[in-house]
Amino acid sequence: KTVCRGLGGFEGKKDLLYISDGLPMTPGEELFRLIDLQNPSGGGGTSGSVLNELHAFYRAPLFEELADHAIAADVTLHTIDARGLLTEHDTTADRRFEMPVTIGYVKARNYQEPLRYLSAQTGGIAVVNTNQFRKGLTQIEEAITSYYSLGFRLGARGNDRVHSIRIELPNHPDNRMRYRRQFLERSDASLVADRTMTGLLMDPLRN
Repeated sequence: KTVCRGLGGFEGKKDLLYISDGLPMTPGEELFRLIDLQNPSGGGGTSGSVLNELHAFYRAPLFEELADHAIAADVTLHTIDARGLLTEHDTTADRRFEMPVTIGYVKARNYQEPLRYLSAQTGGIAVVNTNQFRKGLTQIEEAITSYYSLGFRLGARGNDRVHSIRIELPNHPDNRMRYRRQFLERSDASLVADRTMTGLLMDPLRN
């Protein structure tokens, strides 16, 4: 959020490339589900008691807040899962235990869902579950260097206002569009605050 806030005062199109080994939507979800599979009765006739603890670790609101900060700063997030192509089994030579297929799927989904969400909300590209990183980077390069700008008139307002965006191409149903789902109409006060914050965190004249 600090990085997005620091970029908010810059003019023009801003893109961030985030590379990691995934971000869990619910940390430890695969472990909770594995325990439930191995001991469905909960050890004392309390079936499902382990899964009832999952909601305490659900992190979707934090990722929604991060996406909102990126949208407010006109930042597009491109995400890459550096683990590459994942299999549904999790087995190593030093272990005899083989992860059930369902748990492998849950783990992959859990770590990739936030990357897909952040990219989709901000109009970026998510490169996940693939070893074709060159292809993904080429797509990101094309997205950064080739794009359309759609303009529309806004009314004079003294406060910040969020606008939902929906674009349709009725005569081209086969075309896939990638765009930011929301737009923050910033007031003069917010624009001054963003430029001040950028000046404190970075050096716009040298960057």
